[in-house]
Amino acid sequence: MDDIWAYPYRLGIGLFFLASTVAFMVVFVGIAMWLEKALKDDPNS
Repeated sequence: MDDIWAYPYRLGIGLFFLASTVAFMVVFVGIAMWLEKALKDDPNS
């Protein structure tokens, strides 16, 4: 009966890592786009 928690626990960990990865990608892309816009708006470039 101890194994009844194994699947939900692993599923929760998997979803947590998946959500963290997606959030990191969204933040990274957002920063990259912001930097690109900032560099394009820079008159010295």
